[in-house]
Amino acid sequence: MKSASNPIIIKALYWFFRIGFYLHALSTLALILLDHITYWDGWKYTIRGKFGIREEHWRPMKVNIIDETAKPIFMMYKAGWVRFDYRNIPEGLTLKNITITLLSISVLLVTLAITYQLMKIFSSLVKNQIFDMKNIRRLRWIGFCIIAVPVLKFAYNQLFFEVVQEKISISGHKIGAYGIGSSFYLMLLLALMIFTLTEIFKYGLSLQKENDLTV
Repeated sequence: MKSASNPIIIKALYWFFRIGFYLHALSTLALILLDHITYWDGWKYTIRGKFGIREEHWRPMKVNIIDETAKPIFMMYKAGWVRFDYRNIPEGLTLKNITITLLSISVLLVTLAITYQLMKIFSSLVKNQIFDMKNIRRLRWIGFCIIAVPVLKFAYNQLFFEVVQEKISISGHKIGAYGIGSSFYLMLLLALMIFTLTEIFKYGLSLQKENDLTV
């Protein structure tokens, strides 16, 4: 049963995600090209990313403890950023570099898939197709994509760290992989919320089918 009109906010969100998806697609294509190919001084293959930096033999700072609840002051890891430009594209196409590039592209495509699924969900809401099996599948895909993003980033950071170790040394400092930090747990929590919403939609669909059979 379709309603005579749709809420303005649903239509606004639909157009937001529709326009956002196409803009996201264009920016994804641009990032894929800019992140892995340089062309201003000749066509070159490139990889770039972050890594952690920590001083060697570092010790907690000496401070006057006035309150017994005070803890030692610890140095936080600093984040470094580096880009490796190879002299030509074939030179950079090692197995490790190709894997790093594919992981980087995968992160971009997975986030684009989330935007696409959101656009499709709000498209169905505009048509008043709320409790639809397609929406349930779309929500599940969003949940899996949200979990996949930090996992792919973690794998990317680990491989990129190996390349950094092979090519860079910083006097007086130790280099470590750039971690995903608390973002993984936030993404996991968001994914669990999405899966919960999926079950609610699934339950709503079963109630709608029962109601249609009753009528």
